[in-house]
Amino acid sequence: MDDLAEQDYVIIDDFIDNNLYKEIKNFLFEKIDVFDKAGIGSLNQHTIKKTFVVIKPIG
Repeated sequence: MDDLAEQDYVIIDDFIDNNLYKEIKNFLFEKIDVFDKAGIGSLNQHTIKKTFVVIKPIG
C-alpha cells in the first residue's frame, strides 16, 4: 500500500457498501450496449484491447 500512496493513490475501505456496489454494477451492465468500446490510437490506428478487468469490492 505504501507504493500506491507514493503514486498518489488512495484506498478507502468500505467506501461503497456491497448493496450500492451491486446496484451500480447492475445499472451499468444494463446500459452496456450504449457504451462504445474503449481503444487507443487515432482514427486509422485505433486499437481495441480484447481483455477486460472486473472490479470487485474488497472484503
